[in-house]
Amino acid sequence: MQHERNAAHIDVVSQRTPRSLTGTALAFDLPEEARALRTERPWHENGHNARTLLKHEGFRLVLVALKPGKRVQEHMTYEHVAVHALNGRLRITLPNDVVELAANGLLGLDRSVPHDIEALEESDLLIWLSWSED
Repeated sequence: MQHERNAAHIDVVSQRTPRSLTGTALAFDLPEEARALRTERPWHENGHNARTLLKHEGFRLVLVALKPGKRVQEHMTYEHVAVHALNGRLRITLPNDVVELAANGLLGLDRSVPHDIEALEESDLLIWLSWSED
């Protein structure tokens, strides 16, 4: 589907419904959210896709879908991070360790720990980012 803005042609990457990222109570059907990620262009073209589900001051929650062999390249955040494998199997490479997470596995990381996430199987994961504003 294509849309026009200011007479310029742009390609739509996804058909996501705009919605609030903040609120008193936001509920999600995670399997449906992951299914929706797999219908979008980035999944088909790159083998991965992501969507921020929650965005509060000092807290983010991101849902990521990865095809086997695809990665969230090594990065380091200045926030506390938790990686929750919803399904599939992940390999998380740390400076001095390698951790494999199966479905329902959870790994918590302190601030400033470089890490690389690789899907060993088709996987969905939640990345929780939390920090203090001080």
